[in-house]
Amino acid sequence: MRRLQRLLKVFKNCFFEYTEGAKSKLDDESFLQQLVEDTNKLNLLAGDGIKATSLTVSLAAVLLRA
Repeated sequence: MRRLQRLLKVFKNCFFEYTEGAKSKLDDESFLQQLVEDTNKLNLLAGDGIKATSLTVSLAAVLLRA
């Protein structure tokens, strides 16, 4: 239980840094590089790290949501 609380605190601190802290002021490229590095340090990704991906959005699905 303590380990989970500690991990949650570390995650919250990291999240704050990227939303309101110093890292939120980085340019886009530096922001993404630092985010990937910190995510890997905290082991927030399962597997071998970040892999290329794509996102496809259906216009019909968007129109149905509206």
